[in-house]
Amino acid sequence: MDEGVTELDTNRINVTLEAVQVQVDEAAEQLRQELQNQAAELHEFYQAQFEQAEIQAQKQQAEVVQEAVRSATVAAAKHVQEELQSQAAKLHEHYTKQAKHAEQRYAKMNRAQITIRDAVARANEKIRAEVAEERANEAEQLVQKLQNTEAELREYYE
Repeated sequence: MDEGVTELDTNRINVTLEAVQVQVDEAAEQLRQELQNQAAELHEFYQAQFEQAEIQAQKQQAEVVQEAVRSATVAAAKHVQEELQSQAAKLHEHYTKQAKHAEQRYAKMNRAQITIRDAVARANEKIRAEVAEERANEAEQLVQKLQNTEAELREYYE
C-alpha cells in the first residue's frame, strides 16, 4: 500500500465501494423492475393494439364477404329473373300458337258442321221430294186403279 493511504482508509474505501455497489445493484434492480414493468405495459398495449387491429381486420373481412355475398345474390337473382322471363316468353309463344291452332280447328269444325247441316238439309229436301214423288205416283196409281175399277164397274153394271 501507499504510505499515504492507511489500512483504515482502504477499509473505508472498500466499505464505500461496497455501499456504492449495493446502491448500484439496488438501482440496477429497480431499473430492471421498471423496465420489466414498462415492457409488460408495452406488451399489453401492443397486444391490445394487435387485437383491435385483428378485430378491425375481421370486421372489414366480414364486410367484404357480406358485400360479395350480396353481389352474388343480386347477380343470381338477376340471372334467375332473366331465365324466368325467357321461359315465360317461350311459354306465352307456345300457348299463343296452341290457342291459334285451336281457333283454326274450331273454325274448321264450325265450317264442317255447317257443311254437314247443309248436306243434311239438302238430303232431307231430296228425300221429301222423292217421298212426295213416290206418293204422287202411288196416288196416281190409286187414281188409275180407281178409274179402272170404276170403268170395270160401269161395264159390269151396264
